[in-house]
Amino acid sequence: MKHIITSAIVSAALLTSAAPLAAKSIMFSGELELYNYGGLDQPFGALPNSINVSIELDEDQPPTAVEDGGVAQLAIFQTAVQSFSYDVFGALGGLLGSWSADDVQIQMLDYILGDGIQFFSTNISGPEPLNRMQLLFEGAPGVWSNLMLDEVTEDVLRNMTTAWMDINVIIGEGAFGARFAVDTDSITVSDPSDPAPSPVPLPAGLPLVLAGLGAFGLVRRGRRSGARDAGA
Repeated sequence: MKHIITSAIVSAALLTSAAPLAAKSIMFSGELELYNYGGLDQPFGALPNSINVSIELDEDQPPTAVEDGGVAQLAIFQTAVQSFSYDVFGALGGLLGSWSADDVQIQMLDYILGDGIQFFSTNISGPEPLNRMQLLFEGAPGVWSNLMLDEVTEDVLRNMTTAWMDINVIIGEGAFGARFAVDTDSITVSDPSDPAPSPVPLPAGLPLVLAGLGAFGLVRRGRRSGARDAGA
C-alpha cells in the first residue's frame, strides 16, 4: 500500500509540474474616436463603432534593449507578446472584422514628465488593407518602479490618463484607419504569477492522490469481498 500511495503522489506531482504556466492576459474594450479611411476597398464594410482587444505576454522576459537618456529611460521588448488579437464591431453590435498582430514590440518609457507603455506592430493579419497597430497607455511620472513587464498591472493600466489604439495603413505620408479610445474601466489583467487565493487551499496534486487512493480502496474492498465469498 505504501508503494501505491508513493506512486500516486509522484504521478500527481509530475502531472502538475508538466502543466505549462499561462501567460499574463490583458483584455479591454474601446469606443471609436476617429475614423478617416476613405479608400474604395472598405476594410470594415460599415462604420466601426467599438473594439475588443486580447493580449497575452510573457511578463518574465527581460528587455532586449534599454536606452537611458538621463531624463528618460526606454526599455524595448521584442518577443514578449505571445498573442495580440482584436475584433471590431459596428453600431448594431455586429462583427465587422477580426485582426491579429504578429511581431509586436513593447516600449516602456520612464520619463521625467510622464510614464507610458506602447505596443506596436506593422505585421497584421486580417481584412486588408489595414496592416498597422499601435496601442498606447500614458500616465503621470513615477508609474514604474522599474522597467519590467510585471509592473503592467490592472491597477496601473486603469489609472493611466491617456489610452488609445490605432489600426491603420500608411498611404503616402498619412495614416488612414480608425482610432479607438480605450475604456479603462473595462481593463482586466489576469496574472498567473499572482493567482487569487483558493477558498479551499489544497495541494495541487491532492485531487489526483485522493482519486488514486479511492481506486486502491475499491480494489482492496473487492479482494476482501472475494475472500469472504471463498470462505463461505
